[in-house]
Amino acid sequence: MPLPPEVLEDIKGKIDAAEERVKEIEDVLADLRATGVGIGEQEERLKAAKEDLRHLRLFYERQSKRVGATS
Repeated sequence: MPLPPEVLEDIKGKIDAAEERVKEIEDVLADLRATGVGIGEQEERLKAAKEDLRHLRLFYERQSKRVGATS
């Protein structure tokens, strides 16, 4: 059973916001790297978060297709 369209819109908004935050974090890490601060742990955590976000985006896209197919 596909998710209701309202729920999908909410999910999309949250995914978009998370992707913007990832870009901000990448900028901060780039600045820290430029100053010589070790950021290995933060980079690993960011990599894991980006992978989770990618999975959520795929879930959203699949659910959107299901809603479109049943409408």
